[in-house]
Amino acid sequence: FTMFGLAALTSEEITLWRILGAIISFSGVCVLFLPTETFEIKINEMLIMILAAAGWGVYSFLGKNAKEPLLETTQNLIWAIPFVSIFFILSPDGIGVKGFILAILSGAITSGLGYVVWYSILPFLKTSFAAILQLSVPLMAAIAGVLFFSEEMTMELVFATILVILGTFVSLIKRQGK
Repeated sequence: FTMFGLAALTSEEITLWRILGAIISFSGVCVLFLPTETFEIKINEMLIMILAAAGWGVYSFLGKNAKEPLLETTQNLIWAIPFVSIFFILSPDGIGVKGFILAILSGAITSGLGYVVWYSILPFLKTSFAAILQLSVPLMAAIAGVLFFSEEMTMELVFATILVILGTFVSLIKRQGK
C-alpha cells in the first residue's frame, strides 16, 4: 500500500490491470498467512509489522534512485545498527551478545546481498510493479522452507503461489494501443 501511495503521489500512471493484479497477488499472500487454528490478534505486534511494511515500502521507493546499490545498501545497514541496538538493549528476553553479533552478520550478509540486488533492479521498475513483486517474497521464503528445511507443501501454499504469479502477470497487461 505504501509503494502504491507513493507511486500515485509521484504521478505514476497506475492502470486498472495493475490494480487488479495487485489485488490478486495480495489475496495470495493473505491465503498464505491465513491462520489454520484459532489465534489471538496482538495489537502491538501487528502495529510493528505494519510499520515495518511501510518502512520497507519507503526504503524500496528511495531505492529507485540508487546510483551505487552496494555502497548505498552498506550505508543503510550501518545506519540501522543503532536502531537495532536499541531493541537489543530493551529486549525483555535478551538475545545475548553472541546472538546479537550473529543477527548483525546474517542480516548484513544474506539480507544485504538481497538488498543490493533489489536496489540494482529498482531503477528499471515502475514503483507500483515493484510493490507487486514484493508480494512474492513471502512465497519464496515458504518455498525455500519446503525445499531446504522439510517444511510441508500445503494446498494453501500452492494456491497462494498461483494467485501471486497470476496477479503479477495480470499487472503487466497493457491497455490496448499502448
